[in-house]
Amino acid sequence: MSRATALDGEGVVSTVWGLDAPHTVEELGEAMLALQHLIRWSNHATLNAPRTVLPDAENVATVARRLGDALGGLPQLLDQLAGRCDGMAEDPALRAAQWNGPDDPRRAASSAAAELRAVSAVAGALRERIQRAASAMTTIYLDDEDGR
Repeated sequence: MSRATALDGEGVVSTVWGLDAPHTVEELGEAMLALQHLIRWSNHATLNAPRTVLPDAENVATVARRLGDALGGLPQLLDQLAGRCDGMAEDPALRAAQWNGPDDPRRAASSAAAELRAVSAVAGALRERIQRAASAMTTIYLDDEDGR
């Protein structure tokens, strides 16, 4: 099903989640859920109709470049999540969520922070590799009419 009007990804996001608005836990959770669904949608689009949605090398380059750009903000988000875990680790009110939870909730929060920082450290490299792939795709083309 094609759409009658062109989509504006930035406009869609700013309509639902204002950048400078007061943010809530519910909105953040919904934004992460929307991200999950967008990735799932992209997986389906490239699986079910790759020649339609990616007819030539430039289209592959555009999608890869935009994915890389999106991942560019991932280290900051991961570091901010890690910082929140660090803050919780220092909070004397921190407790295990279940009766059989960790013996040391502070250590659990610190461990989570370390894991998030470890992912943050490699996220930049992931973005760089995707951007190199996008650049490589801009140097080639398919020399036929149907893009195969």
